[in-house]
Amino acid sequence: MRTETKTFSKSITRMMSGTFGSAAIAAGFAVWINKIDKVDKAAKKLGSTAEDLQRAAFVSSKGNVTLDQLTNLLVRLRRRLGEAADGSETYQRKMDALGLSQARLAASSPTEMLLALSSAWQESSGSVSQYSDFLGLLDSEFRELIPVLQEGPAALAEGFAKANVVGEATVGKIADLKDALTDAGNQASGALGFLVNFFVQLGNVGGAQIGFLINTLVTLWKTITQGAKAA
Repeated sequence: MRTETKTFSKSITRMMSGTFGSAAIAAGFAVWINKIDKVDKAAKKLGSTAEDLQRAAFVSSKGNVTLDQLTNLLVRLRRRLGEAADGSETYQRKMDALGLSQARLAASSPTEMLLALSSAWQESSGSVSQYSDFLGLLDSEFRELIPVLQEGPAALAEGFAKANVVGEATVGKIADLKDALTDAGNQASGALGFLVNFFVQLGNVGGAQIGFLINTLVTLWKTITQGAKAA
């Protein structure tokens, strides 16, 4: 998180020096906020932690699998695990053929699911029948995931460990900030200066202070926009 925010704050500083301009500052801020907010919403949909999902998404992105594609795939897998538990012989038979445990997968995080699927793919040796079973469980989006699964569980685990993730508490604060920005509507006069200053500070503090800064920014934004509306 510290490395990520330092990099971002440096880019903000370059913008401030006139390299890009205020429009680029606002755009960069919006992209970063939206990215973290998407992670927060996807993690809630999957019932996982934001940190674990970021690790899974980092590794999957190497195979050009987007966060949305990964989320849809895992949501679909969870749904079919539930159907198997409810007595669907079709999905239970496919999981049995692939050596996948319904109970174990149902309790797995996104990274654990990818490890289990990668192990099953390696053991299948890419046979036609087992490819069909994978496709039956995960639908067409599974094809996009094949290059990732082919790496094998050990390589995936190494990739998970290398991922730079935003901490759980910070993701929640960013999501709150996104809600505040959405509620505020149009930018208020002077608000951009507070946002720029926020990111400059963010690059110079430790993780323990980041939540406080985000909290402060949310309060400042609400105060500024409410004051502008009143005026």
